[in-house]
Amino acid sequence: MTLDEYEIARRHTAEHIFMKTLVDMLENTRVVKVVHEEDINKIILESDLIEWNDVVKASIKTNEVIQEGRDVYIEYYDSIEEAKRKYPGIRAYEARISGEVRVVVINGYDISACKMPHVSNTRECIMFLPVNLTKVKGRLYEVEYYAGSQAIHNAVKYIGRFIEILRKFNVDYDKINKVLDNMNRELSSLKRSIKELSEYIAKNTPYIDGKYRYLYLEYPYLDLDAVGRVLSKRLDEVDVGIVFSYDGEKYRFILASSKIELEDIFKNLINVADGRGGGRRDWYMGYIKDIEKGKNFILDQME
Repeated sequence: MTLDEYEIARRHTAEHIFMKTLVDMLENTRVVKVVHEEDINKIILESDLIEWNDVVKASIKTNEVIQEGRDVYIEYYDSIEEAKRKYPGIRAYEARISGEVRVVVINGYDISACKMPHVSNTRECIMFLPVNLTKVKGRLYEVEYYAGSQAIHNAVKYIGRFIEILRKFNVDYDKINKVLDNMNRELSSLKRSIKELSEYIAKNTPYIDGKYRYLYLEYPYLDLDAVGRVLSKRLDEVDVGIVFSYDGEKYRFILASSKIELEDIFKNLINVADGRGGGRRDWYMGYIKDIEKGKNFILDQME
């Protein structure tokens, strides 16, 4: 499905109102590119610094302007210089403009050079709803948003999800941030504990002598980054290091060795145990779905 011109006009006019508001709030801010996809709209912009609260504040003002029902109309000028003589404060990406200029006027609010379609009254935009802010690189940021009827639909959906979360935690609106902050601290503490426990297990599990001298770890929810760092230091005392760890969905693995070729073992493991992965000659990582088949295959190779 492609967007019709009127739908693009609603979304793009809403973007003009939002960006005018943001430019007034933040110095050295300008639009670089606007993308309208079927399910989302994206504004790529340049700014020294944009925070989510800036986006929210600008969006509140944007929706006020939308509801004011301001007229939107088009004017044409032979050049950007001529347009600037009438509208000194016109918003324009001048490096991309040559020849005749199409000027979009939102009565009493914004004047900008633009070739895109626009509605004739701001109320036709219905609503502006920002949903994400991402720093792309350097001074480039991306704002994702909904407009028109899609904004209302998604606002109801998000509010419904938010209320569901409030009910699940049995808290009201004013207390949810405190609850989430506490959960975040607890999660950070839990991650540190898992990291420390993973390091302890990797350091203190004894190796096994068989066909090869190998280290075998099979524990759920290991911090594999922490295990990997310890394992790399223990490869001088064993022929092979083997790690399996359930992450809640599948079993992740590490196969490591500084002494033997692992490629055939790795390929056979993911084939036998329905897995995927990759790596280099002495270090492979991935996941398997059938832990019993994977474990039996590996231990057969080692013993």
